[in-house]
Amino acid sequence: MYVNVACKALAEGHRLAVECDGTRQVVEVHAVGLSISGNEALLGYIVRNEKGMITGTDAPGWRFLTFDKVEKIDELDELSLAPRREFHRDDARFVRIYRQM
Repeated sequence: MYVNVACKALAEGHRLAVECDGTRQVVEVHAVGLSISGNEALLGYIVRNEKGMITGTDAPGWRFLTFDKVEKIDELDELSLAPRREFHRDDARFVRIYRQM
């Protein structure tokens, strides 16, 4: 289910709200697929957390998130700025990529 939401957001150019470990983060999806560890995952750029804080692990930047750790995911009505300049296609952490920028 999360894979479908992430792929839809990527295709439509929208950001996602991803809740993981009790923190809700706004993510720009760049790739979705099956990781080398066998978990479905996304590669995304964290824009902000729900409180707008930019500290520690909540700081903006790249994250590889496996869906087994995701508690909730929602497509937002916010346009994504993806692809970010630092994005490289065909990330080696995936054995199969379902969709990417």
